[in-house]
Amino acid sequence: MSRVAFGWTLFAIFTAAAGVAAQLRTGTGVPAGRTIVIAELFTSEGCSSCPPADRLLETWLRQQPSTGVYVIPLSEHVDYWDQQGWKDPFSSAQFTERQRSYGFRFNIDSIYTPQLVIDGTNELVGSDEAALKLVLA
Repeated sequence: MSRVAFGWTLFAIFTAAAGVAAQLRTGTGVPAGRTIVIAELFTSEGCSSCPPADRLLETWLRQQPSTGVYVIPLSEHVDYWDQQGWKDPFSSAQFTERQRSYGFRFNIDSIYTPQLVIDGTNELVGSDEAALKLVLA
C-alpha cells in the first residue's frame, strides 16, 4: 500500500471514529444490547504485514459485524519501526510504551506489529479475523 493510500485509510478510520465519538456523546451511537469494546491496533507504516490489519480494523469500524459488541478501534503507530527506512509520521513513543506495558501484562517475549489488544484483556495478531471473532463472540 502506498503512503498516500495508507494515509487515506488512516484518515477514513479517524473520521469514522470521530463520528462514532460524536454519536456516543449524543447517546445515539451504540445499539441497545451491545457492549462497547476498545480494539487497539499497534501498527506502523514500516510494517509490511500491517495493511491487512489496518483494513480489518476499518471494516470492523464501518460494519460492526459482531452482534453483542460495538467495537471502537484505535490505530496506534509505534515508533520502533522508524529506524527501518523511513519515519512513520503517525508514530509515537507513547504508543510503543503502551504496547510494551501490554507485552508485560500478557507475558509475551516481544512486542510486534500488527498486534491487536481487545479491551486490554486479550491480544492477537491484528490481521487474524477468525481470532478476533472468537474474542468478540
